[in-house]
Amino acid sequence: MLTRENRELLFGATKGMDEAVSASCLTKQEVDSVLLAAAEKSSEGGGLHGSKNNSLVRRCRVVWVPSDNIRDVYQKVFAAIDLINSKHWNIKFDSLNTAQFTEYGIFGHYSAHIDLGGKDIRNRKLSASVNLSDRGDYVGGKLWTWKGNPSDRLGAITVFPSYLLHKVTPVWWGKRRSLVFWATGEPFS
Repeated sequence: MLTRENRELLFGATKGMDEAVSASCLTKQEVDSVLLAAAEKSSEGGGLHGSKNNSLVRRCRVVWVPSDNIRDVYQKVFAAIDLINSKHWNIKFDSLNTAQFTEYGIFGHYSAHIDLGGKDIRNRKLSASVNLSDRGDYVGGKLWTWKGNPSDRLGAITVFPSYLLHKVTPVWWGKRRSLVFWATGEPFS
């Protein structure tokens, strides 16, 4: 069933190449299944590719959640990314990387960055963040993108090209949880 928001994505005005797009994605039950799958695994400090952890740049806990644990969620997220991409960018991709469950506690944040780089992350094409927290669960912790207005609704997905500058502002109270995916393919040339 198409929600009003998803109808707008399908039939509304096309966004610019450098703009994030948000839509409804996961139900409360699907969010709960992600939280349960993440709780069954041990977490690690969120690091930076090719360098040591630096809490001035990034402060959070992460858990890698493979598709075996939440297959229906992967399928739904893939479909949402594909739908949004076909409407707004038409960037060629072929798969999703393993999902990263991220938890930002008090003072948790991630400074402005892009999701592209050398070696292991050069094939990222689209980035997607699914909000796993109710708005009342935390203060601060806003996903910010260079352009666009990421949604902070429970279960909402925000998708943007991986070269788009973005950050998570500091959490001042509570915990913000998200599930991050990268749609991958041949590197941008």
